Amino acid sequence: MERKEPLVRTLDETVYYGAIATGNSTYNLQGTMADLFSPLVITGKELPNRIVMAPVPSGYANADGFVPDELVAHYKRLAAGGVGLIISEPILIARAADGPAVNHLGLYHDAFIPGLRRLSNSIRPYHGRLLLSLEAPPELDPLSVNPVLVCRQFLFAAWRALAAGADGIMLSSADGGILHQLLSPLTNQRGDQYGLVLSGRIRLALEIIDAIRT
Repeated sequence: MERKEPLVRTLDETVYYGAIATGNSTYNLQGTMADLFSPLVITGKELPNRIVMAPVPSGYANADGFVPDELVAHYKRLAAGGVGLIISEPILIARAADGPAVNHLGLYHDAFIPGLRRLSNSIRPYHGRLLLSLEAPPELDPLSVNPVLVCRQFLFAAWRALAAGADGIMLSSADGGILHQLLSPLTNQRGDQYGLVLSGRIRLALEIIDAIRT
């Protein structure tokens, strides 16, 4: 009778079957796992390991967008626990029109820089790295949004992230944000250079990246 593969495997089994599938006869679980804890250099910045914290809300953000002590302590615990790269929870690049439905950190004014610098400094003793995840307010309409204004808002937020001591930024293109909506042919019905085809739908994201790099 033909042997059926299990639906759920242990880590050891997963690595073993992967080694067999690729013809790797020198399978060694310990050697494979060592890679997780080895340093990694990204654009000149060294991560102490390859453990990454995803950009999920902590639950500590306030409605005013400022960084509370509880949130600093939360990120410090992550770094102390060995997370090599922390990607922050979403940080708004512009004030939400009616206030955010869910509390978010903010980076649309210089007043937010000291709190984020305090957060950044809290993880330095543990040699961790910090990326700030930048996101536009969720109520932006892809049909009526001004791409030039949004680009400038992302750019200014990126400058403030640098001033706050972050190692880099991440442009949030998920969860229904404006970049997500523009990328999707289901929500982007624009008839100009920011719609119609894939090159148009991705145009704003590329313009933001170019503006930040220059």
